[in-house]
Amino acid sequence: MEIACEGVVAQLATSRITAQLISQEHPSPTAGMFKMSRYAIALQQTQRHQISQGRYCASGRTDFQDIGRLLAVPAGVPVEIRSSGGPVRAVRCLFDRDLIEEYGAGDCVADGDLPASCLNLHQQDIAATLTRMGHELRSPGLAGPALVETLGTAIVIELLRYLDDQPKGMPVYRGGLSRRQLRLITEFIEAPENCPTLSDLSSLTGLSIRHLTRAFKQTTGITVHSHIEQVRFQKAQALLADTDVMVKGIARRLGFSCSGAFSSAFRRLAGETPQDYRKRVRKLGASGSAADAPVNQVHLAA
Repeated sequence: MEIACEGVVAQLATSRITAQLISQEHPSPTAGMFKMSRYAIALQQTQRHQISQGRYCASGRTDFQDIGRLLAVPAGVPVEIRSSGGPVRAVRCLFDRDLIEEYGAGDCVADGDLPASCLNLHQQDIAATLTRMGHELRSPGLAGPALVETLGTAIVIELLRYLDDQPKGMPVYRGGLSRRQLRLITEFIEAPENCPTLSDLSSLTGLSIRHLTRAFKQTTGITVHSHIEQVRFQKAQALLADTDVMVKGIARRLGFSCSGAFSSAFRRLAGETPQDYRKRVRKLGASGSAADAPVNQVHLAA
């Protein structure tokens, strides 16, 4: 056990895996960019911040995504974050690309990039293994390095299996849509100018609405309506944060009948009005110089 850099409370490293406990306080609000020299998977062990969002910047800037309790960060890829700030207590597993290549999974992580869904992973096996790793760091026992190596390897393999199954970051189950059909649907829904209806997607795929809705749920585990709503919410967040388009203009662009309907839907998902969200996010951005601050390891579990 050794104490590493500031914020790392405990660390145990082997030739391939480094396990760390992180304990830091983020200023309120926090905004900035960071880059990791190694791949990282982190499990937040404190309450999620009121606002915690990020985006990978490997191939141009995409929309901000909510950062969840469990997230992965690629090596060498800038990540932009914005957060309401507060305490961060996390357990983190670090590894190099050589380990990815060792398992013949280099294609899963093209050019070091990861799908946006990795900012909010819903993988209970990975979370449970990271929790076990945290216990070992807090109370090390016999053959601790060997155990950390075993746990870390399991975490990496689970992540690579998850990535290998992902078309554009969506979980795939057996049956339902083909990968081509799912790719067509997700690309059409996620296109900035589109607010598709079920009829639009039916025409796109050549499937009846009934078959489409049943197959989409069977393939992804969620309804097509829920996915459209989720993507539309993410588009709304981006328009509110990154443009000066008025709320009624955003409502019209996203296919709502009026600004009131948009505001009600946004508040139901975000817990605040579009206007309040815009003010809050602009305030985070106005904290300014944080974008140039060395926050390279702080925000992995923001």
